[in-house]
Amino acid sequence: RRGTPAPVHVSIVMTVSDDVEWRESTASVAAQTFADVDLVIVDTGEAGRRSADLAAVTADFPFRVQVLDMPMASAAAAANAGARAARGPWLAFLAGGDRFAPERIERMVGAVVRAEVLWGYSRMQNEAPVAAAGDGAPDAAPSIAVPDALTPGFSLLTRDAAKAADNLFVPRDFFLSLGGFRDLGAVRGWDFRVRAAMRVEPVVVDDLLYLPRTAATSI
Repeated sequence: RRGTPAPVHVSIVMTVSDDVEWRESTASVAAQTFADVDLVIVDTGEAGRRSADLAAVTADFPFRVQVLDMPMASAAAAANAGARAARGPWLAFLAGGDRFAPERIERMVGAVVRAEVLWGYSRMQNEAPVAAAGDGAPDAAPSIAVPDALTPGFSLLTRDAAKAADNLFVPRDFFLSLGGFRDLGAVRGWDFRVRAAMRVEPVVVDDLLYLPRTAATSI
């Protein structure tokens, strides 16, 4: 409930690979209603394959864009490298092929950024199913569901309420102090959120602000 510190700068870390269409992802960053951002794109595909296209598409963006080539890097390693290269004190992550709602950064800043350390995630358009068992993930939501908007930290112990690994808005120093994402595949985001929740209770923004590929193609 305290006022948002000003100014606030957010670095958006986007990871792309050979098997995703990233143009709508970058367009959703350019369309943000919050202007004080920069974009770090980490390309994990074939070395140099998209460099010219990325440069051409982002050349007219009204904010700084940097591209890092990390051929064959895991999604976790790519996101962590992007976080280290970022200039902003706040990080938002985006998987290539997914999109942000136009107001995502503005809404996350308004709900999460405070003088004290906070972090959070939003609801997701066309929410993905709960991760299958493996790597510590349950098959389904518990039979007695805890309202995650009221107790999000506890909810993360039984299921990944944020659904997507990249559905995360977090202070850069806090993210790096926890070691960033661990190399756990699809559950890397859940793993980080559980570790973060042991330190600071997350904020759940009750708006559909992260659009996964299935939603991005239908909106």
